[in-house]
Amino acid sequence: IYQRSNQADSIEALLSAASTYQPDNAFLHRELSRIYLEKDSVALALPHLWAAARLEPADYTAQRRLAIVLIASDSLDVADSILTLLTQSGDPEPANHFYLGRVAALKGDFYRARDEFRMVTERAPTIPDGWLSLSFAYRQLKEHEDEIETLRDALINIKDENYAVQLYFALGAAF
Repeated sequence: IYQRSNQADSIEALLSAASTYQPDNAFLHRELSRIYLEKDSVALALPHLWAAARLEPADYTAQRRLAIVLIASDSLDVADSILTLLTQSGDPEPANHFYLGRVAALKGDFYRARDEFRMVTERAPTIPDGWLSLSFAYRQLKEHEDEIETLRDALINIKDENYAVQLYFALGAAF
């Protein structure tokens, strides 16, 4: 009822009260974290993201969501550990490698970023951000021929016109 009548504060109060009675309810923690993130309150969301990840360690999405928020709050080493564990646990999601590449790039390790972004393009060749990030890593490594080749490969794989415009722009910048 609160959701249909757009009463976010009432939803938050209800879920918060429920979580005190059921602190081991991962659903409540996920919903509270979602509400806090919608309000741009990372500090309030993080304890609930941690709780959801702790309560359901096999929920790779909860683990990845926590890592993404940690990246946004500059907790790069912890995010790196979580994402690395996900890949080692067998989670095949290309997003793990994308965010590992972002962490590596933020840390200035463009060789590792290149390797992670390359995995994204191999596993999900229709995702433009993987190609653009890989070309960026090559640019930072001053491997301009690989940067240009990557963008040309991207144009073969990406059929969406809006993304193609971005890729052509990046290719022009590379030249």
